Amino acid sequence: MVVPQRGRDCHGTGGGGEGFGRIHGMGRIDTGGGRGTKASLGGKKRKKKKISVKRGSGKVTGFCKQADILRVVNARQRGIQYCYEKELARNPELNGKVTLSWRISLDGSVQKVIVEDSSLGNKSVEGCMQRQVQRWKFAKPEGGMCQIKFPFVFSAGL
Repeated sequence: MVVPQRGRDCHGTGGGGEGFGRIHGMGRIDTGGGRGTKASLGGKKRKKKKISVKRGSGKVTGFCKQADILRVVNARQRGIQYCYEKELARNPELNGKVTLSWRISLDGSVQKVIVEDSSLGNKSVEGCMQRQVQRWKFAKPEGGMCQIKFPFVFSAGL
């Protein structure tokens, strides 16, 4: 007589497995079970929007060099993009053009930033852009102050 033991096969000699099994379906088809990891089951994938922030050529009047202005604007454009992306999360249809105007003083700091024109129509983005530009530092103008007028074009295409 065979005495059943806990966790052992109770059908006579042989077996040798421990634990609880699972009954499979017919033939080679498994009926499932398990947790599956990193399984891509064809669910909807979100397409990441391609965000575009383009700057125009800008207009420089006064004693500043165009190359110095472009160097700073290019280096600090990520701050402008941040302003747009932050608001884009709330309004996915947001796009347009904002033209900023600012004065560079004799020490290279920005004196005053104003929104000359905007088709974006979003005060939050425009205010953020003004605060970003206000922090920028330019090369000292040779001979006097200068006035900058710069357009930024925003679009969130797919």
